[in-house]
Amino acid sequence: MGSAENEVVISTRRGSRLVEIFNPRILRDLLVRQPAEEFAVETEELLERIMKETRSKVRWRRIRGLAIIMTLIGVAGYLAFSAYAYTQTRFFIAENNGYVVIYQGIRESFGPFVFSREYQRTDIVVSELNTYQQQLVERSISGDSFADISEKLSILREVGK
Repeated sequence: MGSAENEVVISTRRGSRLVEIFNPRILRDLLVRQPAEEFAVETEELLERIMKETRSKVRWRRIRGLAIIMTLIGVAGYLAFSAYAYTQTRFFIAENNGYVVIYQGIRESFGPFVFSREYQRTDIVVSELNTYQQQLVERSISGDSFADISEKLSILREVGK
């Protein structure tokens, strides 16, 4: 009922590879086994067929590898283009040369790649806005669409007056 019911199994610790090689059972197996017969091609015709199949396999392996690489490059290009196209559906308001400007894209950049461009320059001068609005414009005001950002811009104009 207690712990005596559970069988205790003590595994033998395997020795190093050298000890395994000199194990009598392994030595006996090595001595008893017959060496494998060497492969010899029976005819030149069979040899030619085997060589042709080998060349064909190597050629298809190269073609398959090239196709995989081209597919991966195509998928990466498609994903990059899709991500860029998505960023161009966004708009934000920021400051440029003292004026409030609407930008298309996102404010982020990745190395030399900039994901935004100036979409529309407004006649609102940043210095004429109150301090809170200036801080908002300096940090940028994001919008999901041009209609959304136009609404936020009109609120900015109304409060700024």
